[in-house]
Formats: sequence, C-alpha cells, structure tokens
Amino acid sequence: MGWSCIILFLVATATG
Repeated sequence: MGWSCIILFLVATATG
C-alpha cells in the first residue's frame, strides 16, 4: 500500500 500517499500528494498539488 502506497498509492493512497501518491493520490493525496497529487490532490495537494492540484489544489495548489
């Protein structure tokens, strides 16, 4: 399991 971390990171960068 580690994809959740990536998703959260992408969301964080997307919401900028």
